[in-house]
Amino acid sequence: MKTLGDKNSSKKAHFTKVRRHLKLLAHMKELLRHKFKETRRSISKEERERQSQIILKKLRNLEAFKAAQTIAIYLSKEDEVDTHTLLAELWGSSKTVLAPRTEGVDVHLQVITQESDLELGNFDILEPKKDRPTIDPKAVDLILVPGVAFTQSGARLGHGKGHYDRLLAQTSAIKVGLAFTEQIAETLPQEVHDIPLNFILTP
Repeated sequence: MKTLGDKNSSKKAHFTKVRRHLKLLAHMKELLRHKFKETRRSISKEERERQSQIILKKLRNLEAFKAAQTIAIYLSKEDEVDTHTLLAELWGSSKTVLAPRTEGVDVHLQVITQESDLELGNFDILEPKKDRPTIDPKAVDLILVPGVAFTQSGARLGHGKGHYDRLLAQTSAIKVGLAFTEQIAETLPQEVHDIPLNFILTP
């Protein structure tokens, strides 16, 4: 018969094992982030533009994208799949366009209708001005999700801040990752809070 001391020791050993596992996962993710960021940075401007055009064409042909009336779009940095061309197209359509604004650990989706609605924000990324209307994530039909690496089955490796993990947990929107060929991995370490994507679009 186990004593109270035995039970406590067993629980302590279990928690120690869990902590070690989580620490190992975090270390693996950080190594992969470094690897894929370096790989992405090594892609030439011409190749990024070529792949972006193909990816955006696939997105435009995606039925879920065509049907979506409220779309959240990330505002790409230089070494990411370009979304700025798409943004201009969406502003000329009947769709409601949202972009993320970060405040601390939180991400707010705000309506943008023109370039003047944007300003340079955290992490040197364009984001909506603070006075733009905020929309509940539950009202979003489709969300474009940035990432450092993806798998074809929908796993995603983010930048490690957790902003999109928290955002994606609040919405049932169709989740779409846009990835250069070089960003696709066979497998990626995943944790309980990691939200899988519905589509990964590659060239």
